[in-house]
Amino acid sequence: MNVSQAIPTVAAVNDGAWNPWTEAGQDRDLTIDFFDGRIPAGLYSPVYDAIVIRHGLTRTRRRSVLAHELGHRALGHHPTTDLTETARMQQRADRWAAVRLITLPQLADALRGASSWFEVADTLDVDPDLLQVRVRGLTDDELDELRRMVGEGAL
Repeated sequence: MNVSQAIPTVAAVNDGAWNPWTEAGQDRDLTIDFFDGRIPAGLYSPVYDAIVIRHGLTRTRRRSVLAHELGHRALGHHPTTDLTETARMQQRADRWAAVRLITLPQLADALRGASSWFEVADTLDVDPDLLQVRVRGLTDDELDELRRMVGEGAL
């Protein structure tokens, strides 16, 4: 499937920030396809320069998976049989995606008045897992900035 056919009709809720569908659509060499069957939520093949996303995922999950797989691509990841290295690559791709999908101002806005982390993830249009990666990966400077934006009591 051509990338332009894979772009969801619902506009990203990311306030004009980074959109994985837009990035993927701007690269004519990248192929995105959807697949039925027993595969992980997504795969990136550097050999074919292709991303495969499992059918049946929610729009938010597809968006998060695409961002993660674009992370593998941007970071130059290649398949390996080394399970430790595979785990590191998964963490790096998650971090790459989370930082791009969730800016500090967006996180601050979502945190204001939210009653749960699920509500924050829903507001940000990301998987709760990617939200967790972003929050756990905040630097001390980012935490200070977030506290300043939201207020100490909100964190």
